[in-house]
Amino acid sequence: MKTLTSRYKYVKCFGLWGTFVDAMRWAHCLFGPICVLSLGSFFGNDKLDHAVQRLSTWREIMRPDDRMLLGIDGRQDKTHLWNAYHDSHGLFERFVRNGLENSNSVLGCRWYYENDWTIEGVISDDPLVHVFKVRALNPVVCEELGLQFEVDDVIDCFEVFKYGPSTMQSQFAAAGFQQEMMWTSPVSPHSFRKYILHCEGKRYGLLILQQTITFCRQSPRLGSCED
Repeated sequence: MKTLTSRYKYVKCFGLWGTFVDAMRWAHCLFGPICVLSLGSFFGNDKLDHAVQRLSTWREIMRPDDRMLLGIDGRQDKTHLWNAYHDSHGLFERFVRNGLENSNSVLGCRWYYENDWTIEGVISDDPLVHVFKVRALNPVVCEELGLQFEVDDVIDCFEVFKYGPSTMQSQFAAAGFQQEMMWTSPVSPHSFRKYILHCEGKRYGLLILQQTITFCRQSPRLGSCED
């Protein structure tokens, strides 16, 4: 953070320690237009009703001249999706197991033992989704937490949804947002997309919109731009 602060003259950098709720409260107190950035497939990457609810929460704090820049990978390719989460080194399985192991400390007692569980990947259609399933190999009982699992009981973990533009637009509308623009990746135009949103029914600043259009047209690295 110290390096970033010294690098820019007209940009101030802040590090927030807290939850998304803390970030929303902080953003609500800022003077002037804000732009909420979500470039890592956080928004929109969930079951539709949950995704809409999450977007709606942020809409409530946004003002007429505020924007959201949302990026999501919506590639409709099962092979690419599988390979992304099942590499030869098993990195994502280690990621999931580390989280389960850490839950023992968070919950204050040991309910998870690695040898009791196997981790599987499952892909389903309509919409295209990848999910890790944690399957019990042995009976698991934790009286302190009131947990009991039988053999072959499954915990769904780390779901990844791949939605195309039409579904994303439906999400935006249901959450009270209106899409101003969409960019596609110049490297892979059918996968990663970026959207600029404003609050539907609220007047928005024409100057900001004009500046955004100009920036888009003058920046070939952003790829194609659609109104």
